[in-house]
Amino acid sequence: MVDRPKALCSQCSLEERPQVKDEVNGSLILFVGIAPGYTEERKGRPFVGKSGRLLRETLRFVGIRLSQVSFANLVHCFPQDWESKARDPSENEIKACENWLVDTIRRVNPKWLVPLGRIPTEWCLGRKVSITRVAGVPVNHNIYGDNYTIFPLPHPAYITRNVKLLQGYRTSFQRLADVVYEKDLKALYQVKEYIEYPNNKVFFDIECNHTNPFANDWKLLCYTVGNANREVLAHPNRDVLEDKGLTKIGHNIKFDIHGLRKAGVRVRGKLEDVMLAHYLATGMVEGKTHSHSLKAIAREYGVPVEQVKEIDVKHTSDVPREERLDYNRNDVALTALLYEKIPHNSFVYKMLSDSLPMLVDMEWRGMHLDQNRVQTLFKEGQQKLEALLTQLRKEVGSLWGEWVFNPNSSPQVVKVLTKLGVKLPTTKKGNPTTRGDILKGIDHPLARLLLEWRGVSKLTSTYLAPYLGKARLHTTYNLHTTDTGRLSSTNPNLQNVPIESTIRRMFIAPEGYTFVSIDYSQIEPRVWGALSGEKELLNVPDIYVFMHQKTFGRPPTKRQRDMIKIVVLGTMYGMGSQARAEALGITEAEATQFLGELKRAFPRGFEWIHNQLSFAKKHQRVNIEYTERWRDLSREPKDRLRRLAVNTPIQSIASDITLKSATSIYMARIPGVRLANLIHDEISLYIKTELLSKAIPELQEIMRETPGDIIPVLRGKLKVDVEIGPSWGELSPYSV
Repeated sequence: MVDRPKALCSQCSLEERPQVKDEVNGSLILFVGIAPGYTEERKGRPFVGKSGRLLRETLRFVGIRLSQVSFANLVHCFPQDWESKARDPSENEIKACENWLVDTIRRVNPKWLVPLGRIPTEWCLGRKVSITRVAGVPVNHNIYGDNYTIFPLPHPAYITRNVKLLQGYRTSFQRLADVVYEKDLKALYQVKEYIEYPNNKVFFDIECNHTNPFANDWKLLCYTVGNANREVLAHPNRDVLEDKGLTKIGHNIKFDIHGLRKAGVRVRGKLEDVMLAHYLATGMVEGKTHSHSLKAIAREYGVPVEQVKEIDVKHTSDVPREERLDYNRNDVALTALLYEKIPHNSFVYKMLSDSLPMLVDMEWRGMHLDQNRVQTLFKEGQQKLEALLTQLRKEVGSLWGEWVFNPNSSPQVVKVLTKLGVKLPTTKKGNPTTRGDILKGIDHPLARLLLEWRGVSKLTSTYLAPYLGKARLHTTYNLHTTDTGRLSSTNPNLQNVPIESTIRRMFIAPEGYTFVSIDYSQIEPRVWGALSGEKELLNVPDIYVFMHQKTFGRPPTKRQRDMIKIVVLGTMYGMGSQARAEALGITEAEATQFLGELKRAFPRGFEWIHNQLSFAKKHQRVNIEYTERWRDLSREPKDRLRRLAVNTPIQSIASDITLKSATSIYMARIPGVRLANLIHDEISLYIKTELLSKAIPELQEIMRETPGDIIPVLRGKLKVDVEIGPSWGELSPYSV
């Protein structure tokens, strides 16, 4: 580091402040910032505060060695306003430090001069600029008689205030690294007639004409096979994909496997998915600060993808063959490149990867439907809707004459209710709302009819109309879309089918099979007991009965048991004191006293909850013990942070136990057993009727032992309930 000439300070209003010297390390790149901040002033070094840490972390991320770069600022003292807050330096302050900055530039003689932000860029280029327009564009410019290559970039302080821009920021720095180290940005892949597969890993991708692989008009257009070296086969060989000894790696791999299977290619062997690896690496955040699309991940990790032309899947068929094939090969190369960059060795990633073949098989087979029952229920629903509409219009007619009323029109419903004198609450935008809970509080036949109409209409449109003419329903199971890591189901959502038996009776076992449901009894409070050390909760038949008896010294009534359940589960889900009192039907003071009695009886359990909340508030994240998952909470509001801090580890582990048990069942290949569906802690299966008595004990044993693979203390501890019947809606407890 070099001291600056003292003579310049007499011209500056910052003369009395401590000086922050430039940091001279290497001559490859010189970064020029605006001014030091509070942390830099205290430590006497540039770029060591929050913005500086982001800058240095980004440099390491893109592979620029810190020993090859130097750091300077336009001014060398911390500029503050009258409220002692940081401000931009004035022109006079910049002029006072200018000779010193020129001297530093000449001493370093950088190959690349990188101004950070608008003000340093304007100084380097000698003109007014928009940083968003010039960022990332190298320019040769003369600074006081010497020529330099200038590469403007945004200032890291702007990114710390706009976290959503982090991906683009990293991309800009990756472009700098590629230019500085003269990397070739054009060739993401090489085409060869024959390739090897290092570590027995194959990367592949498909192009098709539809987002739903089970659509009738679906068509495979092309597919590409490659390796970790980004070499792709000129003519893809199906034998490679069907080789069980090779691990197959893709992005959203289940979709591609279904597409290939429809085209007659059976993908076999272990499976891995870059999308899942990224979901876990970014703290299980979906669709907020992180997208898990291939191009978005590539940009986040600084992989240049600007030259890869985007293709809309709806119009893929219209794209010329060579262009489509180039796009497909680029996707395979990107997948291989990102696989090496994203962590993929955690326990949970391996567990999720192991579950992929099982989920693929369940999606492909689908759930069987009784079409006669679907059609009967649909007709009954339509008839009921017609009758309700007649009644609704009659009620409205008594108010407004011959007006043709549409119960699906919110404005019309608002007008009618207003006519009745109902004062409706409004949304944040000021619009009146007619939510179900509002209608329930209105004592008028019209409100009751509207509620009934909405219920029947939802059942008909969501669970009957889409199922018409389908012998099976093929859902998509998602491992990367929930806050807590739970498995979800979409297109259609088979985890959200009403418990009401009429709808579930449509889901039947195939001929010769029995529908079987196996679930873990009270799994979430038992996981809570395992995590907190309340081991007594693991062995009891009914946790809520046991907790009441230990707390109050007597067996509970049904209401008392329900009160314990409300408090325990409510605490896990972040229930506040007022909501707790309302749910219990007592005063807040009584509810607080009730909770206090439980805390005294089970101190470890509630101390664990307290520790989870404290850690989450301090670190803005929640770590999930045993599975190596973690959840980013840095952008969550306080109420959600409180809920997620406690609920995430409990719900995540409970879901992982069920998923791992289903995977173990699938891998056990028990004769006559087929997995049908997964719902949180419940596994649905089809079992050959004559093999029930043999298969069910094997299944129960697997489900009792598997939880120990995640939390050792749970091995053999969880209670497993079994129900059987001809359909999902006609189940009864199984007994030998």
